[in-house]
Amino acid sequence: RGATYTVVLTGETEDTLGTIRAGNFLGIGALLVSTRRGDTIPGGSVGAVAGRGIEIRDAAGAAVLTGTVPSLK
Repeated sequence: RGATYTVVLTGETEDTLGTIRAGNFLGIGALLVSTRRGDTIPGGSVGAVAGRGIEIRDAAGAAVLTGTVPSLK
């Protein structure tokens, strides 16, 4: 509870999407990226990040979750 995590797209470059603060009594947090409120998506669209790696990193920079952004069809 109270921990902060950074969401990073990996690949040729690393792009930070945002941060997650695990804040409720269960330690659950969420990341919301919305171009409607001015957030930017690397490459300009969700489709542009398909196939890139994604990591959730703790405050020390260690990856605690890793995966790949799926392709949208």
